[in-house]
Amino acid sequence: MQFDDVIYWDHLETIVNWAKDHVTSTLYVCWAVQAGLKMLYGLPKRTRKQKLSGVYWHDTQKENSHHPLLRGFDDAFLAPHSRFADFPPEFLTEQTDLDLLVTSQEAGTYLAATKDKRHVFVTGHPEYDHLTLHHEYVRDTGEGMEPAVPVNYYPDNNPENPPRVSWRSHGHLLFSNWLNYCVYQQTPYDLDHFSEEYFTRMKINNPYIQKRPAFAGRFHIRCGYMLRSITLAFSIILVMVEPWIRIENTTTA
Repeated sequence: MQFDDVIYWDHLETIVNWAKDHVTSTLYVCWAVQAGLKMLYGLPKRTRKQKLSGVYWHDTQKENSHHPLLRGFDDAFLAPHSRFADFPPEFLTEQTDLDLLVTSQEAGTYLAATKDKRHVFVTGHPEYDHLTLHHEYVRDTGEGMEPAVPVNYYPDNNPENPPRVSWRSHGHLLFSNWLNYCVYQQTPYDLDHFSEEYFTRMKINNPYIQKRPAFAGRFHIRCGYMLRSITLAFSIILVMVEPWIRIENTTTA
């Protein structure tokens, strides 16, 4: 399916364009990466011949090994993928100014970010629980699609065996690093540094805030900025996972 055929494409463009001026950092996951690269860089959709499904080994890039998003990461780690989308590292290097942070020989680019960390792209699924790939495999099998058994997922490559999680710790670490280094620490404590033109201020007419000392109000506002970033990022994730969700409601969440 081409981008123009996605029924909520205009709504998604509205969200992404709004985020440029109102959100500290946006996290794009899986299909949202394709959408983000199209909107921000004009890149065409690239599709693999065979679906990427399973848990793959990834390597952090030495030239970016000290990037905040990679703090605490091992040199090599496992992460799940489930997609036809293709993200060759050399293609992104030639067509964008993104920092490529993690790649895989089998899965291509896994983690990339703009230099100001305001846009972070994750092509895999660090948020998957232990049965998500299993449910997808059972679903596709039931549809007669004859899917390949997810790589490195079932013990002995046997779908009759309960799957084992091998990516949870790095998945949690990635989300934690993003919230800390790309959202919280990049949102100034003194919100006077933000202009009305580029960032949205929370209205200080909440009785709870007015009864608190100034520092409490500022802390509340700062948390509001962080929550706006979380809300937008998870809105994009919801678009990817459940396209029937009403996009109009995500901008007010």
